[in-house]
Amino acid sequence: MVVLTKQHQHYQLKTKNVQLIRTQQHNYLLLNLLYEIFKAPMSLPAYYYLSIDYLILTLQALSIFGNGFIICLFVLFKRLRRNISLRLLWLLCCTDWVFAVSALPYIIYYITHWDPNVFDYSPRMIITSGSPLIIQFKVNLVVTIAIAVDRLQAMRMPVYYREKRQMLYVWMTLLVGLLTGAIDTAIMFLTTFFDRHVYNCAAIGCFQNAEFRAYWGISNMFLNSIALLLTIWFAYELNGFKNKNPVRLNVREQKTLAQANRLSFGILLISMVFMLIPSVFVGIVDLTRMDVFKKVGPFYIVGLLFSGVSNSVIYITLHVELRKAASAICRGILQTESSSTVHPAAKKKIIHFLCNFLLMVGLSGLLVPLSALTWMPMVVEGCFGAAQSQMAQLKAQLGGDIEIDLSTLNPLIKYPSLLGQFKISYPCDLNCKSFDGLGTPICRWRNEWTTCSMMGDELDWIRARNSWGRDEGQTIFGTEETASHCYILVGSQQKLPDTSAALLVSDPVQCQEGDGTLKFRFWTSPKTEIRVCTRKPGMGKYYDWCSCPITKGDPGPIAVVIPGSIMTTFEIVIEASHFSFDAFGVQGGIVIIDDITYDAPAVYNCRYIPHVDPPIPIAVDTCKTLYCTFDDGRCLDRIHGSGWRVSKEPTGNMHTGIRTVHDESFAYSKGVGTKTLRFGKFVMARDGLLEFCYYIATRDVFLKVYSKRAEFQRSMMFQSEGINLRPHYWICRQMVLHAGAYESLEFIAEDVPNGYAYIGLDGIRLLDPQNYQDMCTEQLNPNPNPAFIPYPIDQPETIASPFTNSTSPTNDIFSEVSEGEADPIAIGVDDALPLELDNNGNTLESFDSFHHRRRVEGRPIIKINKLKIEKKGYQVRKHNQTDNFVGLKELPKRRDRP
Repeated sequence: MVVLTKQHQHYQLKTKNVQLIRTQQHNYLLLNLLYEIFKAPMSLPAYYYLSIDYLILTLQALSIFGNGFIICLFVLFKRLRRNISLRLLWLLCCTDWVFAVSALPYIIYYITHWDPNVFDYSPRMIITSGSPLIIQFKVNLVVTIAIAVDRLQAMRMPVYYREKRQMLYVWMTLLVGLLTGAIDTAIMFLTTFFDRHVYNCAAIGCFQNAEFRAYWGISNMFLNSIALLLTIWFAYELNGFKNKNPVRLNVREQKTLAQANRLSFGILLISMVFMLIPSVFVGIVDLTRMDVFKKVGPFYIVGLLFSGVSNSVIYITLHVELRKAASAICRGILQTESSSTVHPAAKKKIIHFLCNFLLMVGLSGLLVPLSALTWMPMVVEGCFGAAQSQMAQLKAQLGGDIEIDLSTLNPLIKYPSLLGQFKISYPCDLNCKSFDGLGTPICRWRNEWTTCSMMGDELDWIRARNSWGRDEGQTIFGTEETASHCYILVGSQQKLPDTSAALLVSDPVQCQEGDGTLKFRFWTSPKTEIRVCTRKPGMGKYYDWCSCPITKGDPGPIAVVIPGSIMTTFEIVIEASHFSFDAFGVQGGIVIIDDITYDAPAVYNCRYIPHVDPPIPIAVDTCKTLYCTFDDGRCLDRIHGSGWRVSKEPTGNMHTGIRTVHDESFAYSKGVGTKTLRFGKFVMARDGLLEFCYYIATRDVFLKVYSKRAEFQRSMMFQSEGINLRPHYWICRQMVLHAGAYESLEFIAEDVPNGYAYIGLDGIRLLDPQNYQDMCTEQLNPNPNPAFIPYPIDQPETIASPFTNSTSPTNDIFSEVSEGEADPIAIGVDDALPLELDNNGNTLESFDSFHHRRRVEGRPIIKINKLKIEKKGYQVRKHNQTDNFVGLKELPKRRDRP
């Protein structure tokens, strides 16, 4: 077994620490998410909030129908439009109708994303769809104040009131209301944090900034206070109106004015009940910091809708002209107060117009919410449609108990929604096990539209259940393993062009931080292929990235690495194609997919982490050829007959010999002449660094390294430099080995002139030029520690190709990346200098400080065992020529590795 160097042990220790830190960070994020969810549980049962949403839908339908009916009366009866006292009421009616329609997406989103376990709504969607609520609240308050002022002017200043330009007053009221509402909306968007998730809350107030809620509540309280004072004043004036005799008003005008006053007072009372009380309540609650929106729900929109519905009832109840017009509609006679009738032909046209208008508003108020509550997939025919003959052929082909899943009446996987797709909130949202089977969780994958262009596909995925026959599976898919419960399949029983495909598309993903991993199980018949691609939403087959075709390895699971980071919204597409088999009386093909899972570090607020392709591993034979510590293996075999020797101890004399050991055993050459240590043929799949350490303490003695590449001549790659005043230390050097096939690599002690010269050599290994990691750790360790390897143990086997002189993984694009993979640690190796010594031979700095200084400089740590030699009173002792160190203290053997 190859002994690890000390540098590699240090790297392993640091890698383990990095993995531990990342694991702790992952656990912290998970615990923090659970804490955020459970620290704010639902104050009331989830079904309470769902019932509130249904109540809001009902109020919207009633408001659309009721206010639409009032608008029809104003459109049909000219006398109502000419009544100047009703124009502000008509404006309020129109704004209530517009608000009820524009708020439909807001409440539809709440219902379609309701979850009985946890509420996690998108802040951006809530704030955007809730903007009509902010605008309408201000418009309603401004119109209410304008109505109160208008009625006071009519009672206190009748002459001025008759001369006032009423339409200008109405338009100015609408303009002021829209302007104040727009300002509130802009402030709301500027102060809202869209990257913050609020759990278990079903009201817009939870997503708004606290400062904005305070501002909005105070501004609404101020306007409501003005409306309250005007309403009280108006009530006082209305109480004494009967005893007064307004000048220049006849009996009919007094009667009309009295009806308008009663109607306006009723509207003001409704505004006080449904708008003043909520505004004051929210203002007080915001001051006390109570989370009322999470506890009660969306009461603001409930109050506005109740106000709109009540206004439509008040219009008919308290105003005689409106009541008569409505009665005439119900009796089929369009009759005004002067008993003048309309021509019968015109009456039919008007009634038809009115019926069509009421039908339109009724459908917009009732059918649109109902369509949002139910997911109605379009019924189109797929490759295995509902035809009994095709189902029989499918069962005959696959055998077993397989059947098309008709539990939801439609076996097709759903198509894109006409209202658009919602982005996922977490990577696990794309996990899909049962594909929308009856009683199973919602699956966020869908079919693509079937078209004849690049914007769609040609086949559709269908949900099936139960297992097929094992013998049939072995024949078709090459495996006896089958899927269980619900899964999806697609195929054709006739030969199709290779471009004909079925697309399984995910819901949009806002972004992907770093690399993502898509796993699924699959079964493919001969010639069929599966690809995983990414694209911009709705772009059909125009992909931004695609994996290599998946044709082998059934049933998986296969893990496809989606390179990141992806900083724009995208969709993941699983494409099945090449249904072109035609042999043995069988045509077409079939593809089955099950158990889809997706994982990524983040899908919201992503950081940019560039994708780095995994390096091509070095062949095992190359590592066995070059890796050499002279302890065992092929290195010892090369020593024989080369003129080099192996030693485990210091050797030679104290002046030109080798005083220290680099790493247990080392090779050395002695004496004059040329001695060559030759390494045989090997292949470098990619560029690498050849590191080696040498020891030379004699002048005019050099170590040279030669290489011979295929189709190139022999060349010298390295020559050692001359020695300095303190030469007794090991020097480690690195040189680049370029990718390609090598005939030989030679370490040569060339033309040594001195018979007492020693040259030491040790620590020959390959390093990665990017991160200075040992490139042969996995190849030379049969049972490596999983905590220290950067890739999973079950990664694809690496095959060396004799034709390309390179190594390539058999299926590296689908290799699963380990979650704990550590960042590369760059360990620089530079010129090595010995410890500084004083005149007495003692070190000027401790080894710890020297260790720290060298590591900061990025240089290797070279520890020298000092020779203890007495300088005074020593005696010259006789010793044998074969023992150069008699009389000197033996150096301790080092057990650690640098």
